[in-house]
Amino acid sequence: MNLENLIREAKPDYIRGDKEQAALSVLARIPQQSTRHIRRSKVRLVAVIIASALMIGVGVLTSGYVSPTMATALNRLPFVGNLFEQSGDNGLRNASKQGLISSVNASQTKKGITFSISEVMYDTTRISMVLTRGTSDGKVVPIDKWLGPTTEETIQRWKQDQIDYNHLEFWVNGERLHVNTGMFSDISQHNATIMTIRPDPTQGENTFSSLPDEFQLQLRIRDATIDADFVLDFPVKKTVHVQLDIRPSEVKRYEDMRMEVTHLVMTNASMLLDVTLTGSPERIEELGNTLKYDITNEKGEESLLRGASSSWGLGNNTYKNVVEMTPFAALPKLVVIKPYVVKEGMEKVYIPELEFVLEVPGKGE
Repeated sequence: MNLENLIREAKPDYIRGDKEQAALSVLARIPQQSTRHIRRSKVRLVAVIIASALMIGVGVLTSGYVSPTMATALNRLPFVGNLFEQSGDNGLRNASKQGLISSVNASQTKKGITFSISEVMYDTTRISMVLTRGTSDGKVVPIDKWLGPTTEETIQRWKQDQIDYNHLEFWVNGERLHVNTGMFSDISQHNATIMTIRPDPTQGENTFSSLPDEFQLQLRIRDATIDADFVLDFPVKKTVHVQLDIRPSEVKRYEDMRMEVTHLVMTNASMLLDVTLTGSPERIEELGNTLKYDITNEKGEESLLRGASSSWGLGNNTYKNVVEMTPFAALPKLVVIKPYVVKEGMEKVYIPELEFVLEVPGKGE
């Protein structure tokens, strides 16, 4: 048995899930008779490697974009000013320009390293914040590089029995939030980055649904490079409010599967589509991993993709697609959701049986 190969093979499974489920995915590949020969530290390190890869994977899925010229210019400068306005995220830029960003001042220093949170945006679908990791020697280590070593680096740690790793956790009122974490690669050349957390769809109900409009968020940071733990507490206030919230009861059918739009929510900073597929496990996983979505309004204006994830639902016959899009400039009368798959040659093949046309309450006249 080669644990290194098993980790590589499991990557498609764990890239979209949490580290506990991902560990099970890797361990499931290990022959029954071999598991008793694996030392406990090795098993634990499987979860460590997966946790690191998860951070990389989600960051890639949710990364924004700036032009090469802008990226080069930003890379030459220390972080100054409002990072949200420098982001490739139109929603965050608009929220910042409208004064909907909260300024906070939370920081902690240990062994020459300072972590700080300076800006926060909360709009029901996500919490975005500016995270900075400063060093006393002035060296700039991009946070995505600090947080997510490459697969090769993590495998080397496994070989050397190094089980400590850099990681982040979010807590509210003594309870850990089950979230997916993403970082924007367009500005993480610096020691500052925009970090966004969203509810983990594998946990069922929206993790944020029980949160009040104002609360204290605690960020717990493990910096294994200096063997230190950091705790940052800061206020979070919902400043960007919901413009559109639809939970249709309509069900579409395609072959032996059912599709439901579980939730469509839009603010002036984000739009989030939550889709549930039901059917045979093999078929819904195959389709769920390949489905993409075009979302337009009644004028045919498209919402642009910002990020997407796929994962198993609460049962073994349900599969979840969560898609984050840019919000429409104005509240639409209709929202048209057109699922498709991409064939060879990048050709879109739409599935009309799964198309939804949702009327916006109060805007259908």
